[in-house]
Amino acid sequence: MSKKTLKIVFFKTLVFIVILFSFADSMAYSDSAREKIDALKEKFENSSADKQNDQNYCTVLIMLPTRYNPDEKGECRQIPLTDVQKTAVEILEKFDQYSTIDPFPKVGLWRRAGVINDVIEEINVTLELDRVSMKKKNDLLKYCREVLLERFKQEAIHVRIIPNKKHYDVMIVTK
Repeated sequence: MSKKTLKIVFFKTLVFIVILFSFADSMAYSDSAREKIDALKEKFENSSADKQNDQNYCTVLIMLPTRYNPDEKGECRQIPLTDVQKTAVEILEKFDQYSTIDPFPKVGLWRRAGVINDVIEEINVTLELDRVSMKKKNDLLKYCREVLLERFKQEAIHVRIIPNKKHYDVMIVTK
């Protein structure tokens, strides 16, 4: 391996570690958010469990960026992590849906064809919502479209919907 390759790998690893530690330190909720969560947690725990078929439910992963889309100068400003926390609390309040914030950032690549010719690398924070009813899933998608795109100043937000089924497909892709 050449020195240049080693330097690039070392630099990317160092950047990832710095981002991971700064992200971990800033994930502490504010006192007011903690109080809201505690009040909603009590309400959530007291609600009766819905015993419908698992096929009427899904898991929803919402990938939220940590930086705004590039501005006209190509700069990507940092998004305050309080916006991620606010989103998690809002989802709990509006949809009565508990969400977890994945402590491990996901690195994603994207390109805006015709506008940005370089590949943009971004770090995403994942909100995971389990046992989401199909009705709530549609409302969540609407919320992502109407609220989160504006809050995070994005053209698109990656949302992954995983059906809760007793079996799932595993495929091996070959030539």
